[in-house]
Amino acid sequence: MFELVSDMWSFVFMRRAFVVTTVLSASVAPVGAFLVLRRLSLAGEAMAHAITPGIVIGFVTAGLSVLSLLVGGLVAGIGVAVLTAFLARRTILRSDASLASLYLIALALGIFILSAAGSAVPLKSFLFGSILGIDDASMLLVGAVATVTLVSFAVLLRPLIVSTCDPVFFDAQSRRPWLVEQAFMLLLVLNLLAAFKTLGTLMAVGLMILPATAARYWAGTITAQLGLGFGFALASCWLGLTLSYVLPETPSGPAIVLVAGAVFPDFGRVRPAGLWPDWLWPDWLWPTAGQAVRPRSKHRSNPCSRRENTMTLKKTLCAGLASAVIAFAALPATADELKVVASFSILGDMVEQVVGTHATVTTIVGPDADAHIYTPSVADARAVAEADVIFVNGLGFETWSDTLIEESGTEGVVYVATVGITPLLVDGETDPHAWNALLNGVIYVQNITSAMSEAMPDHADEFAANAEAYIAELTALDAETKASLAELPAERRTVVTAHDAFGYLADAYGLTFLAPVGIDTEAEPSAQELAELIDQLKQEKVAALFVENITSPALVEQISEETGIEIGGRLFSDALSERGGPATSYLAMFRHNLGTLLGALGDSSS
Repeated sequence: MFELVSDMWSFVFMRRAFVVTTVLSASVAPVGAFLVLRRLSLAGEAMAHAITPGIVIGFVTAGLSVLSLLVGGLVAGIGVAVLTAFLARRTILRSDASLASLYLIALALGIFILSAAGSAVPLKSFLFGSILGIDDASMLLVGAVATVTLVSFAVLLRPLIVSTCDPVFFDAQSRRPWLVEQAFMLLLVLNLLAAFKTLGTLMAVGLMILPATAARYWAGTITAQLGLGFGFALASCWLGLTLSYVLPETPSGPAIVLVAGAVFPDFGRVRPAGLWPDWLWPDWLWPTAGQAVRPRSKHRSNPCSRRENTMTLKKTLCAGLASAVIAFAALPATADELKVVASFSILGDMVEQVVGTHATVTTIVGPDADAHIYTPSVADARAVAEADVIFVNGLGFETWSDTLIEESGTEGVVYVATVGITPLLVDGETDPHAWNALLNGVIYVQNITSAMSEAMPDHADEFAANAEAYIAELTALDAETKASLAELPAERRTVVTAHDAFGYLADAYGLTFLAPVGIDTEAEPSAQELAELIDQLKQEKVAALFVENITSPALVEQISEETGIEIGGRLFSDALSERGGPATSYLAMFRHNLGTLLGALGDSSS
C-alpha cells in the first residue's frame, strides 16, 4: 500500500500538482464563499472569461511569461470590473447586465486576437489550462496570490460580512462602500489568474463555486463556510488528481471539477411540491454525496445567525479519505521492461514496426485524435516520466510536448524523428506533416532505428532487419503512388481538404491541395478568407473536396454546397483510425488515402 502511494509521489509533476492545488484551494475558498453569499456566482464566471483578452495580449507580446500573463489578465479584469461599476452607477443598466455585456465583448475580443495572432497561439491551453504545465514561476504566482488573498481577507473579513448580511447598514455607515466591492473583485481577478494555468479560463471558476456552494448548503455561519469550502476544494483537488493518475485518459482539470460537483447540494429538494407524491421522486433517486451526509434540518440555514454542523465535516473527511485509499489501492505496479513513448499514433506505429516485441510502445495522442489541440493527461505525464526513450515529430507539431517532457521529470532520452528532413513552409510557417510523403517516412524509420539501436544495442541487428523490410514496403508504395497519380490529367490534380496537412504529399506527387484552415487545426478562417477560397474554387478546376478524420466536416460541407463540388471521401491526415478502421497503420493509412484520391480524381464525370 505505502509502496503504491510513494509511486505516485515519486513523480515531480504529481508533487507539483498536489502542492499548487493545495495552496490554490486555500486561496479560492474565501473568494468562492463570498461569491455565493453575495449572489455573484455568475459574475465570477463572467470575470473568468473577461480576463481572456489581457492574457492573450500578454502572450502575443511577451510569450508564456507568467509576469506578462499576470499583468495582461489583471489589467483586463480590473478594467472590466471598474467599467461594470461605472455603467451600473451612471446608467440605467444593472450591474449584472453591464458585466454580461462586457464579458461577452471581452471574450470575443480575446478569440479575435487569438485568430489574428496565428496558429502558434495554443487556444485550448488558454481555455482548459494544464496542471502538467506548472513550472516554478507559476507556483510562485499561486503562492503570492494566496498570500495576498488571505492577508486581505484578514483585513476585509468584517466589512465583507457586514456588507453581505446588511448592505443597507453598511452603505449608511461606510464613507466609501464601493472600495470593499472593488477590493473583492480585485481578489477575484487575482485568483482567476492564479488558477489560469492549472484549470484554464473555463474551469478555474469551478473550483471556487462548487465547494463554496456545497459549504453554503452544509454550514450555518460564514466562518464555517470558509473552512468547509477550503476542505471541499482541497478534497476535490486531491481526489481528482488521484483519479486522473489512476484512470487512463482522464484529464485532471475536469476530474477535479467533477469531484467537486459530487458534493453539490441535495437535488431531491428541487422536486415540484404538490405535483406528485414523494414516492414518484424518492430521495434515493438522487444518490449524491450531499444527500448522504447532509444536515437533516428542513429549514434553509442563515449564514449570518446559525452555526455549522461539525459532524458533516467529519463524515466528509472520512468519505474523502476512504475514496483516496481505494484509489491508491488501484494504482498499477510498474514493470522493468524498456518503455518507449511516441507522441502521436502515426509515429507510434512506425516505432512498433521497428522494435517488434522488444519494447512496450505507448502513444500519447491516439487514433482519430488531433495532436494540434491535444491536452496531455496525468496518465500521459506518468508514461513520459517512466519512459526510457521518447519520440516526437518535431517541426512545431506537438506544441505541448516540451512542457510535458520537462514537467514530468523524465530521465528518458528524447529523439526527434524528423531530423534530416527538409521542411516545407506554408505562409511562413514550418509544415510539420512530413510523414505525408513516403520517402520522408523512410527517414523517420531510419532515425527510429538508430535511436533504438542506441537504447538496446543487443537487438540492433533485429531492429535493422525490421527497418529494412519496412523501408522496402514504403519505397514500393512510393513508386506505386507516383505511377498511379502520374496518370491524372492536369485538370484533375487540384483538391480541397479541411486543413493544410498534405503539403508534402502535394510536393512529392505533383498535386495541389487547397484548404480553408492552415497547417494548425486550431486556427479558424475569417468570413473573408472563406469567401475568397470559395470564389477561387468556382474559377479554378477543382476535382473534389475531402473531409479529414481529425476535423469537423462542417467547413468542407459548406464549401461543397457553395461551389457544387462533390465530397470525394475522407482522408487520414494527422492520425490513424481506430481499430477496425481503414487506416490502422501508416502503410494502411497511405494506401487508403491513395485509393480515396484516385477514386475521386480518376472519375472525370464527377
